[in-house]
Order: sequence, then structure tokens, then C-alpha cells
Amino acid sequence: MNKLQKKGGGYHSPNIESCGHSECPLVSIIIPAYNVAPYIGQCMDSVVNQTYKNLQIICVDDGSEDDTPNILKEYAEADPRIKLIVQENTGHPIVRNKGLDLAQGEWVMLIDSDDWLETDAVERCVALAQQYQTTLLHFGYRKVSENGESLSEHLPVSFRISAGLYQLTPELQWGFARHNYLWTKFIRRELIERLQLRFPPTWFEDIVFLQTLYAELLGEHIYITDEVLYNYRQRSNSVMWQLRAKSSKAMDGFPALDYLLQNFRKLKLEHKLSLFSAWICFRVIHERVYNNVPTELLPDAYEKANRFVREYGLYKGFLNKLRLWSCLKPRAKWTKLFISSGTYKVTLRFFGIPFFRMEWNHGGSKISILGITIKRRKAIKISD
Repeated sequence: MNKLQKKGGGYHSPNIESCGHSECPLVSIIIPAYNVAPYIGQCMDSVVNQTYKNLQIICVDDGSEDDTPNILKEYAEADPRIKLIVQENTGHPIVRNKGLDLAQGEWVMLIDSDDWLETDAVERCVALAQQYQTTLLHFGYRKVSENGESLSEHLPVSFRISAGLYQLTPELQWGFARHNYLWTKFIRRELIERLQLRFPPTWFEDIVFLQTLYAELLGEHIYITDEVLYNYRQRSNSVMWQLRAKSSKAMDGFPALDYLLQNFRKLKLEHKLSLFSAWICFRVIHERVYNNVPTELLPDAYEKANRFVREYGLYKGFLNKLRLWSCLKPRAKWTKLFISSGTYKVTLRFFGIPFFRMEWNHGGSKISILGITIKRRKAIKISD
């Protein structure tokens, strides 16, 4: 267990004035915690020892039954930047909302209490955000084992793309579909408050939160850096591992679609702007939920999915029907003779020969007939 080193160790009292920048905006770091005593020390050490000092550190203990609150109390007593809240268990979304309610920074980071930041993570994010005048910044992460050993490094999106300033287009948004990770984002708080955005009390609340942000930012500029600034600890008892292990919990992901619809209606976004966000949320929910639903619950899953499809008009148009086919992946063997589907790809066949293919992946979309591309769109890069 990592302990706070008050004297003679790596921790030192912060000097907020010497943040290393001519302008030092306050950054709020929100850390929900629940039964993470073996890991919380490493997380807190990485935050309080950031090279960027102008921080508001909000720790919310959600009714831990181990030594987590005592460890956090020790840190809070030693560092005035830390605001500690100890409460009864309410669940991850509510805890994050409490952190957002207390946040006062110009920028917000939401990190998990069993992970940790690179020492210069905040400094790099502030510098890049100021340089490129962006509202949302994406950075890379390192996946580590439960005992902290490095396993692999990952870019902020599910495809290879060079660092730089990009226009957020639907094509680029597809690239983020499988990376709805809050802890790889540096977000301007003004955007969150302008949207009055909070986490819904359901599974996949991070998808609803981020896809609502993306829908609002379509057409605007975001910055993507390939710098690895976050360390994600893969634990066997994490929330996502519990979901995969207990397939009956998978149905709890469908309410996220309802909350997404509610958000879009409140924002009164143009349908064409929010349509892709709806599609992405639908695709991710089905990938993580539908594939885990027990056979006896499939009829109910179909009913819930089809209601969302009808209410949002996702079935309108031939290409959208192909997308639906790709998402729901029919199991009938004979269909494979005529149509095959994969992640973000649908192929129509005649006598086994690929005739029509639609792909939406790798920061772009492409339509081809007999292997000849007839339409292609890519992510729009503004500058390096």
C-alpha cells in the first residue's frame, strides 16, 4: 500500500504561484473512490506531485468499507488543495456529479482512483489546450496489470492518427466510438455547465456524457495528442469486468440510450448533428450489451433496441438499414451468403462476390462497388 510521505519523501507542499506558465488556470481533478485502499496512494501521489500546481483536487469516498477514507483523510490534512467528501454509498454516477457540482476550475479531469497520472500530465494538457485554443483534448493511455506492470500503450482513438488539431466530424467521431474513456479527456468546464450536463444514474453513464459533448462539438476543433499521460489499471473486479462476468447485468445498459435521447431533446440539436452521436451510442451499447445478453432475454433486448431505433429514426435510408444490420448481426447462417457484417463494416454479396461495401472506421467512411471506391470522407486535420 502506498502511504503519504510527509517528511523526507517525494511529496512536498505545493507552490501554486510557480506553475510554470504565464497563465495558470485552475484545473479541477475529480476522483471517486470505493474500496481501493491498495491503489489509492499511488493515484493520490501522482496527483499531488504534479508539476502543474494550480489544482483543485476533489475526492469523494463512496461509502468504502476498507481503509480508503482514512488514507484520503491523511492526504487532505497535508494538502489544502484537496477537498474530501466521505458519504454513504450512492454509486459512481452520483459521486461524479457531486464532484462536478464542487468543481471550480477552468478545466476538468475525471480519473479513477485505482489508476494514476504521469507527473507532467496536467502541465502538458494545459500547455496544449492554451496553444491550440481547444475545448476538448484527448491524450493516450498505458494499460497496466493489477500489480502495475506495463502491458500496452494506446492512442486516444481506435485507429492510427497523427497528433494535431482536428475538426470534429462524424467520421472522426466513429473513431472514438470504442474509446469512451473519461480519464483520457481534458475538458473545459464551461462547456459542461453550458450544457447542464451530468451523469445519468445508469450503466454506461460515461458514454452518454461524452457522446452528448461530442454532439454539441460537431464541427468545432479538438486536439489529439499521442502523448501517454494516463495509466489504466486493469483489475479483475472492476465495473466492466463485473459486467462481462455477469451477463444478466447487460440489460442495464439499455437505459443509457434513453438518457441520450433526453439529452439531445434538451439541447435541441439539429437532427443531422446529433444523429451520429445516437448511432455511436447505439453501436457501442450493442457491442458491449447485446453480445452479453442471455438467450432468454434477447426478445426484450430487441424490443428496447427497436424502440430507440424508431424514436430516433435510425432506420431511415438504405445505408442506415445496413448500419442496423451490422449492429444487430443476424445469426442465420444463410444470410452470410449474401451479407456479412463486422465492426463498422457491411458487405453485400452476389453468389459470394463482394458487390457493395460500406465502412465507417479509421477516422473516415468509404463506400465501394466491386472494390472501386465511389465515396470517401476522412477526418479533417487543421494543423500539427
